[in-house]
Amino acid sequence: MERLKDTKFVSPEFMSFLVDYWEVFFSERGKRVLDDMREKYCASSFHENPYRMGYLCGQRDVVVEIEEVLSMRNQDIQVEGGEDGNSKE
Repeated sequence: MERLKDTKFVSPEFMSFLVDYWEVFFSERGKRVLDDMREKYCASSFHENPYRMGYLCGQRDVVVEIEEVLSMRNQDIQVEGGEDGNSKE
C-alpha cells in the first residue's frame, strides 16, 4: 500500500476517540452546541484581572481543542497495527 506523506497513523484507542467526537459534533445537535460554545467562549479573553483572563483563555482552549479534533476528519488517518503490520484502512 502506498503511504501518503501526510498520512497520520493512530492507535485503535485514539481512532475510537476521534470517531466519538465526530459522531457527537457533526450531528445537528452537536453543531448547535459547538456554535453556542464558540459564541460564548471564543470572544475576547482579555480581562484586567489576570486570573479571570486565564479562566477565559481556558474556556477558549476547550473549543479550540474540539475544533482541532474535528478538523482531523479531513485528513488521511490510518490505524496502526493493521493487516500488513503497519497500517489499516
